[in-house]
Amino acid sequence: MERGEVSAEARATRWVSGGQIEHLDTAFRVTGDSPFGITIIPIANYNDITKLITAPEELGIVVTCTYYEDDAAAPHAFFFNDPSIALLYELPAGCIDMDVYMVFWNCGVFAEPKQEAV
Repeated sequence: MERGEVSAEARATRWVSGGQIEHLDTAFRVTGDSPFGITIIPIANYNDITKLITAPEELGIVVTCTYYEDDAAAPHAFFFNDPSIALLYELPAGCIDMDVYMVFWNCGVFAEPKQEAV
């Protein structure tokens, strides 16, 4: 599908690609090594039938991840149900318990998940 050009200003404040991270058995990055953001949703707060997300009892979790300009992974805080403003380079394998949380990624440029198959 052919689409129009997205201005630099619009791209700086909007997501143009994204999806759900299905597993973290291997590290997660996106193609082009582009920066990406995440949203973490507690599975217990998601109703699959109505597609509603309810407010969690806790505020968030600490995730060891690599920010885009950092050289190594370090602990960083993320609020639940809130698209993070953090620009990430990588989520290391096993950094978030995928049995407890759903994680969605988003990116300001066209990108696809860059992750080894399980």
